[in-house]
Amino acid sequence: MANVFIYSNSFATMTFLYELSYLVNFNVDNIHLLSENHKISDITHVNHPHVLLHKSVEDCFKCCDVVFIIHDDEMPVKYINHIKNISVVLSIKCVEILNPWKHEIKNNNHTYCNNKIHEYSSVNFSAITLIALGLQSQQYCSEILLNKILTENNIEFMQCFSQITLNLLLQLDSYNILNENLLRHLKTPSNTNCLCVYSFDVDNDYLNISQDSMLQYSDFIIVQTGAKFDSFEILQNIVKYGYNKNIDIFAKSQFDYSDNECLVFFEEQFGQNSQSHNIYAKKFESFLIARLFTKMSLPDGVIDY
Repeated sequence: MANVFIYSNSFATMTFLYELSYLVNFNVDNIHLLSENHKISDITHVNHPHVLLHKSVEDCFKCCDVVFIIHDDEMPVKYINHIKNISVVLSIKCVEILNPWKHEIKNNNHTYCNNKIHEYSSVNFSAITLIALGLQSQQYCSEILLNKILTENNIEFMQCFSQITLNLLLQLDSYNILNENLLRHLKTPSNTNCLCVYSFDVDNDYLNISQDSMLQYSDFIIVQTGAKFDSFEILQNIVKYGYNKNIDIFAKSQFDYSDNECLVFFEEQFGQNSQSHNIYAKKFESFLIARLFTKMSLPDGVIDY
């Protein structure tokens, strides 16, 4: 069991912590964070039982085996170098990641997915489509959760990750710490008769949803938004009248942009209705499993007993 120290901003840390134990190929015990970067009220929503706050970097190093530095241009270089130097002196593994959530990636994963689907010889296949509306939606969280659910239920599938998630997974793979269940989806699929999980981000312009051709193949559609989004009916009508399909789940993060355009964590969710579900809710995973396996009609050979 590894004790993990994560140094980053609040949004990157909260996103990275979502299903961290599944993300990496080692067992995670305690997670250690700096109290100057995080609030207790935030980390209570993390789905990991042992998250500890410390006053100093030195205190974090007293009880950690692995260090993750998720950095961007706004983080002090001297502070990053200080952490890296301590890890060298103490012979503690240091994983340095360029923050994939710092900026919106306008060129999403269409080329990447289309290339994989082009190699995908089955004409009649089932698909789960995960649509994100901007960085604040934390699409990464549901992508990793879907991989976990389908893998643990012995379902053969191919997953086309969003560009942001793909960026992170490739960086983790360069340190040889990525879970094999995720790693295999970075390669060409060997099974041509399996479920396809497809993700894309339309930024904050939800009218662009109607322009994505993969929706015509979708058997299950998830739309993921930030905390303040409330235009559910408009989105449902776009998909309904454009593709004769319904959005099965509206998933919400608890992050969104504040008045000064910073991503902040909201204790309250706005525009709640019977269709929107908080990704941080304790029952979100079980709810997703129930809805997914009730709705989906999987092709022959998908379930591997």
